[in-house]
Amino acid sequence: MATLSPPSNARQAYPGYFYNNPYTPVARQPEYFELPPTPGSQDAFLSPPSTTTSFKHRRGGSAGSISDASSQRTLVSNGVHEHHPSALMRFLEYFVPLLGTLVLSTGLAMLAGFSSSKPIVAPFFVQQLGLADPKVWTAIFTVLSTLLSAALGFCYTTAVRIVIRKWVVARSQKLKTLSGWLDLHSASLSTVKGPLWFIVTGMSIILLGAITTCVNTLISPIPVPISTVISTAEPDLASGAFSDWYLTNGSTPQCSWWVSYRDGLQPTCVVGNSLPALLDTGRAAVNVDLLSDSGYTYFGKTVFSGTTGGVLPISPEEVKSNVGRLSPGEQLAVNSGLWNYTLDMQGLSALVACTNSSSSPLSVNASSVQPLATGLQVQSLCACGGQEPVTLFVGGNWVQAAVCEGVVGGSWNFYLRHYGEYDRDGYENLTCTITPYLSTARATYLGQLDQYIITPTQQLPAPDASIFAPLLAQLPQAVQLGQNTQNNLVLESVTAVTNAFYAQDTFAVWYPHVWEEYLKAWVEYIGTSTRLQYTSTQPAYSRAIAGSLTLSLYSWQFSPLNILFLSPILLLTLLTLGLALWALVWLSSTRLPTFDPTQPISLVVASAWCDEGLKAELERCRSEGCDPGESRARNARVMFRGGGLARVRKY
Repeated sequence: MATLSPPSNARQAYPGYFYNNPYTPVARQPEYFELPPTPGSQDAFLSPPSTTTSFKHRRGGSAGSISDASSQRTLVSNGVHEHHPSALMRFLEYFVPLLGTLVLSTGLAMLAGFSSSKPIVAPFFVQQLGLADPKVWTAIFTVLSTLLSAALGFCYTTAVRIVIRKWVVARSQKLKTLSGWLDLHSASLSTVKGPLWFIVTGMSIILLGAITTCVNTLISPIPVPISTVISTAEPDLASGAFSDWYLTNGSTPQCSWWVSYRDGLQPTCVVGNSLPALLDTGRAAVNVDLLSDSGYTYFGKTVFSGTTGGVLPISPEEVKSNVGRLSPGEQLAVNSGLWNYTLDMQGLSALVACTNSSSSPLSVNASSVQPLATGLQVQSLCACGGQEPVTLFVGGNWVQAAVCEGVVGGSWNFYLRHYGEYDRDGYENLTCTITPYLSTARATYLGQLDQYIITPTQQLPAPDASIFAPLLAQLPQAVQLGQNTQNNLVLESVTAVTNAFYAQDTFAVWYPHVWEEYLKAWVEYIGTSTRLQYTSTQPAYSRAIAGSLTLSLYSWQFSPLNILFLSPILLLTLLTLGLALWALVWLSSTRLPTFDPTQPISLVVASAWCDEGLKAELERCRSEGCDPGESRARNARVMFRGGGLARVRKY
């Protein structure tokens, strides 16, 4: 065994590899070079190995021994290192608890979500942010999901790299020749030199996309229908107390009329200036009942699918509910598209039957006719009961209407008589029997359509049918509301609907039926108007009603299908945690050699140590970009021990 000794003065040092080193190793044939192990080591993956600046080797005879071993340094080494935690150890000491906490909290949250059928409602500020601008909300959670996925992928990649390098180091202990080291190094670089690189890159992209999708699906709250109980109040028309009060204080048998500057009569009764709405609700009733089609009634800003049903449903903006973790004082300002609710309310409707008649109890006082600039002022007379004459402002083509109490208790007769061009074939005088009734009605609000659907359920007995008299007294007022100096808009609407859907030769047959639908819709509309007028002014005569509200709130809700999204995240997280925990335990009890077989510079220096004449060839190869593994260095048998080159044999 040869002992390293200082070279002769004729030897020239190699500053390219052994700068500031006065002693250059010389290999003899065959010679063995025994090098002492490095007492300290570190994680080889934090910094690449480098050549030391000083070496104290003594050359001697072939049978010499190593002298002053404690002061010698290995050629391929990072020097002596203290026994302190490396940067990787410090990283793992913080990383493992955080990752474990993340896995534990995520698992518990997911387990709680899967075990509970109720959605987890997001906090109030989350609701405000999501409902204010859903696009910004989506963008925020997409960015968060991407960052979390990237962080999870980075942690996983780091843990895998630790395991791979540990495997490389463990495998390197069995290698005998530098050729084996070079082959191992080439294998470690195969992922960046061949098709495997594209496979790994493609799989990484797919994995990142899948994890991002899974994370975004699980952490992003979505609008979930939340049901809760709501309550409100409405005037109880079936109450004897409300009936007595209304007959005394709230009834308006007659309205004060005046001629507007556009020749349209404007009333002071409950229906107000609602002629377009009255015509809409009449046409909607025809569409629903006679044509089995969809029709719409507009009551202010409220839209009914069909008629109002005599129901005044509360506005969705007025619904006050406390859902989930929303505090009582926090009200969400949301658009109506997120609300759906159902209330069991009180409605008003009527059974109407109209027939043609050649005679009519209606007449006018001829002596009371007075010409005006906008038409005629006449006094209407009705031969039913003790009804007082009504003063009308009429034009060339006009109609006369009145309501009288019927023979049968609880019913009223509506009379209609035509004048001018309306008094012709097909426009027979009408007598309509109206039987109003209270009912329970289910009012359903569809926020997506911003419409109400009213479904009557059953009739309610009224304590005193006389409450209907002032309500039905507004029917003829509605007819006169459409009168001007030329024609009557109500009659024009009824005629247009009849001509549009029925043949002209059957006009006289369908004309009464169209009026039936108009009158029924008007009774319901007047009932809705009455409720609107007295809901807030007379709370003592109101009744409490209850229903259910379905509000779309941002929540977390999990189903068995979400296991498909949860599985890859938990598997990847648990695998990362396991690898990181193993690396922490392994690194705390194991010292990795400073020599890193995956670093090309280590192999180059090892080859240079074997043959001083190989230096020029290695430098030439490096300058020309060739692989130093193709050189004579493959014939060298090497052994690494304690983090450095321990034995070299050159044939």
